[in-house]
Amino acid sequence: MSVGKAIRVLLLILAAFVLVYLRPYEPVVNTSEVRTEEPLDCVIMLDNGLFSPEARHIGFHYELLQHFCREAGHHYVITSSVASDTCWQNLVHGVTDILVLSPQDTIPEQWRDSMMLSLPIKEDYRWAVPCDRADLMGRIHVFLYGQRESGDMQRLQGKYFRSYRIDSHIENNTIAGALSPYDEWIRAEGEATGIDWRLLSAIIYQESRFNPATSSSRNAVGLMQVLTSTANYYGVDDPYDPKMNIHAGSRHFARLVRSFSADYPEAVDSANVIRLALAAYNAGETRIRDFCHVTDSLGRNGLDWEEVKVTIEGDESFNGRQTEDYVDLVLQRYELYKQVIE
Repeated sequence: MSVGKAIRVLLLILAAFVLVYLRPYEPVVNTSEVRTEEPLDCVIMLDNGLFSPEARHIGFHYELLQHFCREAGHHYVITSSVASDTCWQNLVHGVTDILVLSPQDTIPEQWRDSMMLSLPIKEDYRWAVPCDRADLMGRIHVFLYGQRESGDMQRLQGKYFRSYRIDSHIENNTIAGALSPYDEWIRAEGEATGIDWRLLSAIIYQESRFNPATSSSRNAVGLMQVLTSTANYYGVDDPYDPKMNIHAGSRHFARLVRSFSADYPEAVDSANVIRLALAAYNAGETRIRDFCHVTDSLGRNGLDWEEVKVTIEGDESFNGRQTEDYVDLVLQRYELYKQVIE
């Protein structure tokens, strides 16, 4: 590194230090009145696989980034990605404004001098910004300092990193305090839709293991594996946003329940309604309705899930076992959740 560049980097670091430690903490900005023109492009560069050990970190940093952008008065776009050269390149070229890094990430040598790193955030995770964005890094440090001073950081960490295992509660017949970091939003959707929030939680567990960044080969994304078309139908423009994803997925499942209940009120009991709705959530409403009609045409009860399963199993063009297992697993977990929490 040249002497000039070294001095410039030191000055940038000093500026950020002054902003953090010598500037008094500023009150939250009223984001309804102050908005910047360009949205901040934020990328959480963590492992977003279905069983990723970083799933909680993804949710934590997503919410923390939301708080930062809103307090700073920014519109924002937050996405998740596995580590790649493209992520690094987009950051140093200014396409990405903030990149969330894992402690395991090794910054490529050719770009180390082209970015600035924040103070450590929970287990040495950090936010990186382009080297010419000292202003942004300064605001990040002020925000992080304020979050720690107010206790908001600790509360957010408690929300995402507490234990959510229910095994011991089942074994000891005790009550669990929570099922996931998203209980508040799931409960709200349960109240709004009339669907037991514990059933919605069981669906989310089966769909994503509570990983807000996971996606499928069918382009279903987020906690409830919502398709873009479904998200749009329910007015959601960011299906990766955990709260909005839960909103769209819950409304979609509730619509399926109402649809099967309303269309065949004289024949479908509540248990069959839930099973048919779960099957439709997994495999598509049109497909499951087709199986119901075929079951009817064969002289059996097309509104009885056990009868419909026989028809599904006879269709070699469709992997019905996956859908049957999905229904069984969701309901099994729902029963467990009912044992441990109200």
